[in-house]
Amino acid sequence: MKKILKVLIYIVIAILILIGMFIGLLMYSSYKRKKDLSERRIELLSECNKNLSITQELKVTLLHFEDSDIDTLTFEIRRDHQVVKDTTITGTKEGEYLLSINIPFKEYQISDTITMTTSNGLQYYISNFKHNVRELYGMFGPVALSDCYVVPFYTINGHHNTSRIVKFYAYLETEGHHTQRIPKAHHNYKKLTESYPITQKKVDSISREISRELKQSGDGIDLGLEITPQKSYYLKGFITDYEELKILKINTKTGKHSGLLKNYPIENEF
Repeated sequence: MKKILKVLIYIVIAILILIGMFIGLLMYSSYKRKKDLSERRIELLSECNKNLSITQELKVTLLHFEDSDIDTLTFEIRRDHQVVKDTTITGTKEGEYLLSINIPFKEYQISDTITMTTSNGLQYYISNFKHNVRELYGMFGPVALSDCYVVPFYTINGHHNTSRIVKFYAYLETEGHHTQRIPKAHHNYKKLTESYPITQKKVDSISREISRELKQSGDGIDLGLEITPQKSYYLKGFITDYEELKILKINTKTGKHSGLLKNYPIENEF
């Protein structure tokens, strides 16, 4: 009986050793494959970056535009501060606030800047195109590499890693680039607001008063900041009973605020 028990123990130990060796082999194989793929990815990405042309279809998504804003959209390729090609397309809505369209050029360079100008002079600068190669994963980790592709996220009017063009973060042709509009998600937002006499808490208090006047709850939608050479403002959004988004501007120094602006930034008197 003792001999049988001893044999069984040896068998169990042997099985455990084999299982351990198998797991160790899998882990080493996975590590080696991942290391090889990582090195290959760097090499392939280096080759990709030698391709200066973009032929891939890239999309942008438009948010909070009125139909009249996008009757026509003019796109330009800017290279070395010169317009080298332009085209105008007709905007078509897919939903109440959303429109997804392709950048309408068959080919341009990765270092180019694409500008989009709406019917009423809102401008958006799309830049910082870059290549990527992605690791493709299986059950036990990365198993292959994707083809080279252009990342579908860009810099749009100073907002990084986005494909969204939001109406109220536009440059106006009449303003040039002297006015900045940055979202709350911007990396510098917190630092800026902490330097203002009017705090975020005070802004929320002002916004709650506006909400009560609209017979709504909450303190509006934080949309970021408008910064001009002379003044700066918090931007708050409110959805009206007619499902329109209206913007409230609150001075960061005095706390004085505008009325609700229906067509911001075109309607921007304050």
